[in-house]
Amino acid sequence: MESHTLTISPQTSIHFTITKTSTPNSNPLLIFLHYWGGSSNTWHKQTSPTSPTTVTTTHNTIAIDLRGWGQSTGPTTTNDLNASASPKDYSITPMASDLLAVLSHLHTTPSTTALLANGLILVGHSMGAKLSLTVLSTLPSPLLSLIQGLVLLAPAPPTPLLLPEEMATQQKQAYTSEASIRWTVGNVLSNTHNLSQD
Repeated sequence: MESHTLTISPQTSIHFTITKTSTPNSNPLLIFLHYWGGSSNTWHKQTSPTSPTTVTTTHNTIAIDLRGWGQSTGPTTTNDLNASASPKDYSITPMASDLLAVLSHLHTTPSTTALLANGLILVGHSMGAKLSLTVLSTLPSPLLSLIQGLVLLAPAPPTPLLLPEEMATQQKQAYTSEASIRWTVGNVLSNTHNLSQD
């Protein structure tokens, strides 16, 4: 696995890992895009050569840390050094711009151009699926012609999800204390009443 970081702006850098097959192949490159709160490690069972479920025996892969997640960075302040970054800095549009920058970098950098020789497939989960669809409208023809397919896993809605105020507040506080983490794991993530002992 090769670790790479592409500087987008002084405050934003995008980290991604490239895993190449041990022998040349004619399969498209798989680019993995994680869900909100995930990272390139979300896909380790698919992208790690040592995983029993790896796809790297047949496909070259790239797993990207989207801005603000994993080892990628994003804006932390606005022009006013005392103000925090805008939520819009972490919306789908700037993330699509970041992905376009990564794809352009791969396409124009001699050491990575060969990865795109057989085209590419975008694999996105939730927010990553939404991002896959969004970036299609921004790709210039040379990059768009490389798209061989999309794998969209539980895509996020195309528009912002408007939650009732009570639910939005609960979501914002889901991981702010040990008690709230325990409640979230026990009542939301594990749904123990649905689990069997088998």
